[in-house]
Amino acid sequence: MIRLAMIGGSHDSMIGPTHVAAASWIKSTANRSDSWLPAKVVAGSFSRRPEVNKAAAKAFGVEEARTYDSLEALLEKESPSSLDAVVVATPNQFHIPYSALCLKAGFSVMCEKPLGYPVGEAKKIAELATQKGLSFALAHHNTAWPAIEYLRKAVSSGDIGEVRLVRGSYIQGWLSEDSENKGNAQAAWRTHPDLSGPSCCFFDIGSHILNLGSYVTGENPEFINGTLQTFVPGRKLDDACQFTVRHGPALGTYAASQVSTGFGNHMELSVEGSKGSFSWSRESPMSLVWRSKKECGTKEFAADPWPNHLSAFSDQFKLDLENTFAFANLYQSFFQSLSQNSTGCKESILGRDHAVGIYTAETLQRLLAASGKK
Repeated sequence: MIRLAMIGGSHDSMIGPTHVAAASWIKSTANRSDSWLPAKVVAGSFSRRPEVNKAAAKAFGVEEARTYDSLEALLEKESPSSLDAVVVATPNQFHIPYSALCLKAGFSVMCEKPLGYPVGEAKKIAELATQKGLSFALAHHNTAWPAIEYLRKAVSSGDIGEVRLVRGSYIQGWLSEDSENKGNAQAAWRTHPDLSGPSCCFFDIGSHILNLGSYVTGENPEFINGTLQTFVPGRKLDDACQFTVRHGPALGTYAASQVSTGFGNHMELSVEGSKGSFSWSRESPMSLVWRSKKECGTKEFAADPWPNHLSAFSDQFKLDLENTFAFANLYQSFFQSLSQNSTGCKESILGRDHAVGIYTAETLQRLLAASGKK
């Protein structure tokens, strides 16, 4: 069993229960040639609030003796002989410092996205993971949908010819009002510079679509232009953004918004080439629409059913099957990198995680400058 600790990600958070379930996903009898390794969160510091930390540990089945008040306390007691890796699921501003502490202590890390800012600090994480010979992964789970992996392979094999255009959008509406001042804890930290960093919308969801475009084309982005925008009065960080990049010869255009009233969680990606095109939507994540010069169609994919041991857990936390399955694919690749003792995560579902953290920070740097922000 792979033994994990988690920092942040309490039972009342958006992401914690999904990480716990995805990490412990055990292979079903589906037609797969790869090996899924069972894992469990066995230690952690889930919240700075003592009562929440204790409740999260109970919900996740973590013993009281291995529930800690802080990451520092955890690192004093735990070692690579008692844990295999640490999951960092805190607000953005803690991603870099906490990942650094874990890597220095000898632990491989699965870190929530984005890695963080500034660029120089993001680069240090890549250097540290490489120096230590440890795996470092970013939880960009959208690259782990079966449809996205199929699309990536179709592009690399030349099925759609030369890629000309990549168009991505991620549209939400949950921050269309000043929810941060109305008791919404998620809105409060995501729009606060001390917790979210210098960006809200780009860091939170723009980074997802930028990573998707980069992943399926196999080309890191080269920034051309863009802007960060804040629409809600008094908000300290961006709540919308648009930007244009190059992925090699292809032109990538992206838009993200958290203030589009009436929208839930609407993400789309279109990759258009000289011979054909593919389109994918987060609203139908197991479908991929393809188009050629003469015809079009849809390719369907499927998630495995819930493993028996996760049925009650998924019901308790109202987890989405397909979304958790994508996270499980992500963890599978991470676990394989641990078992192979590789330096950093291999090029697979995880993609080029060191590069992802760096080019996301670099793109934000350029966006801040173009928007007249420091």
